Amino acid sequence: MATKRRKTSEEVRAEEARKAKAFIENRSQTYADQIAAAGLVRRHVRKDHRICKCKWMKCAEQVELHLNVYDGGKGKAEVTRATYKGLVICGNVWGCPVCGARVSRVRRAEMNTLMAWARKEGLVPVMLTLTARHGRTDRLADLLGRMKNAKRRLRQRDEWRRLPFRGSVTTTEITHGDRNGWHPHFHEIVLLEASGEAEALALVQPLADAWRVSLRAFGRWCGGGV
Repeated sequence: MATKRRKTSEEVRAEEARKAKAFIENRSQTYADQIAAAGLVRRHVRKDHRICKCKWMKCAEQVELHLNVYDGGKGKAEVTRATYKGLVICGNVWGCPVCGARVSRVRRAEMNTLMAWARKEGLVPVMLTLTARHGRTDRLADLLGRMKNAKRRLRQRDEWRRLPFRGSVTTTEITHGDRNGWHPHFHEIVLLEASGEAEALALVQPLADAWRVSLRAFGRWCGGGV
């Protein structure tokens, strides 16, 4: 049985340096993206939108620079990060790259906690994707509103009520293309009481037709399954 070679101290330092450089580059790119997003919002939405002020305008009498020290973990050196206090934070997860990244980190940690709990409880997670046909002439608000109504209708149907359901997490994703316009869709992780993945997948199979029926009730259609 092959044993894993331990890294030398030089290799460890080189790896830490690469990670530190990647962190700085990613952070710089995130703030560059925020500047670009703020410019788009300023030109196409309104000049006083909070995205345009995020991390650039102060909301307190003075702005403070804080140095935060974090445990590197597993015997690694401590990590120091600098943050500003007293600046506007828009909190817009969709339009602001800075706030979106921050919220995503928090939600990722929450999901890891949820999945650890689910494994401990013996639950099986299944990913559902709920979508609908769409075209260039569809208005986003109308299309998304009908899909939300269909999602509520789905949960009222027997196919859903028969599931050995313990909980779920849903996220809404919206993309846009020149050819087919807006494409909103839902990703939902459903936690089921099942003996394994095969049984869990069989349990959610009837939801495909149930979703199509729910969509038709609100004037939309879906060609694929769930």
